[in-house]
Amino acid sequence: MKKRFYWLLIIGLVVITYACNEDTEPGTPPLEPPKITSIDPTRGGAGTEVIITGRNFSSTLSENEVTFNSVAATVVSATATQIVAKVPFDALTGKVVVTTSAGTASGPEFEYFLAPTILSLSPSFGPYNTVVSVMGNNVAPDGSGITIWFNDKEAEVVSRKSFQVEVRVPEGAGDGVVRVETLGGSHEGPVFDYWQIGVVTTIAGDGTTGFQDGPGATAKFNFPTGMAVDANDNVYVADRSNNRIRKITPDGNVSTLVGNGEETSVDGDLSTARIRRPTGLCFGDDGTLYFTESTGGRVRKITAEGQVTTIAGLGTAGYLDGAAADAQFNFPTGIAIDSKGNLFVGDFGNNCVRKIANGQVTTFAGTLDMGTTDGTGSEARFSAPNYIVIDADDNLFVSENLNHRIRKITPSGDVTTIAGSIEGSDDGPAASATFRFPYGLAFDNEGQLLIVDGSNNSIRMLDKDNNVRTVAGGGIPGWEDGEWLAAQFDLPNGIAVNSKGEFFVGDRTQRVVRKIVLK
Repeated sequence: MKKRFYWLLIIGLVVITYACNEDTEPGTPPLEPPKITSIDPTRGGAGTEVIITGRNFSSTLSENEVTFNSVAATVVSATATQIVAKVPFDALTGKVVVTTSAGTASGPEFEYFLAPTILSLSPSFGPYNTVVSVMGNNVAPDGSGITIWFNDKEAEVVSRKSFQVEVRVPEGAGDGVVRVETLGGSHEGPVFDYWQIGVVTTIAGDGTTGFQDGPGATAKFNFPTGMAVDANDNVYVADRSNNRIRKITPDGNVSTLVGNGEETSVDGDLSTARIRRPTGLCFGDDGTLYFTESTGGRVRKITAEGQVTTIAGLGTAGYLDGAAADAQFNFPTGIAIDSKGNLFVGDFGNNCVRKIANGQVTTFAGTLDMGTTDGTGSEARFSAPNYIVIDADDNLFVSENLNHRIRKITPSGDVTTIAGSIEGSDDGPAASATFRFPYGLAFDNEGQLLIVDGSNNSIRMLDKDNNVRTVAGGGIPGWEDGEWLAAQFDLPNGIAVNSKGEFFVGDRTQRVVRKIVLK
């Protein structure tokens, strides 16, 4: 009897052990109904992966059915205690349910957010701090986090309304798409055209007429006009009525490069040379500084070794091509040098652009006759061509003072009008923009054309999209540092850009030199 009992006991233990091993083998359906204890996250949009925690799930993916508000989800992974499921499209808000062969479990509610779509921006352009309305579908859902990005810079949310979010454009955003991110997903909308604006400070000059070297705040100028920057970011100023060229170091110290105030033209070294009414400045690649003498009727240069010589101009006002020493100019102003070493001069009083090459002066474009005609060489007409800048392809850009235009001259002499028409101050597409007596020109480090709009007391930009816009100066004459339209100039003249992209302007009536940083 005892022997039989032991055999029954052994058989029973074997059966129990086998049954236990069967329950723990992977892929075996659970014997009890599932139970959900939590889900994470509890909110999101289509495609969100939700971790469902509980017990009695099947470790075989296909044996777990998961629904969000009765809409079937994709099961990504499963164990006996955890399921990862992807929220289905258009699930809407509702319970999370898990079903196995052993039963069904209803868990917490998942809050579903529809994917956002940006339909429009208003305005679609502007500087930093502009408040932009981002309009679209599901861009401002209740109770959810929302982030708006301008070209990967996060914007400050100002307000949220139905189908609309108002945001403030972040500083330095740049041109690029506007992206919205919510719990429902993300969407890239239209492109925002970011306008850089200038922050204006005074780096030299105390605002009174005179002559004084020294720290910037104590220095004095008398009618600062043309500007140039050397390879070390020193700024050079044609101090016209002081008959001097001044130098401003990056730390703001002002000194005199050449001239002692005498209104005469004398060649020599920096200590003995004399200059007469310097106006336009430009640097050659070898460090030579070229300049015009407006009432002196000459074009001169200062070598890197400090020697001052006259390279063209007889010294009396007139109009004559030919050998450089005998040529005549009539109030030469702007000057620029191309990649081949040819010099070009805005001959203001002769209504033409002159060229100096190989010891000869020729008329490159225009004639003595005033006009606005585009054309090639002598077919073109100008009215008081002023400052000149040259691009990387040797195209000349000329500010035309009396016609209130910006003209372009190709290396072959073809003249076209690229901006401006009548006197005015309108920003906008280049063809319809207007100026009022434009002066200095320079290219910024992105190849955009900076224009000193003299009688509008502002600095304008012809940007890469061929639009003209104001970057500094509100038009009211005065001397006021500050941002954008709050800054004031008083007949600004020359302009130059340093290696950092900062640009410098001679504010001639206020007798100061201003610095502008774009942001």
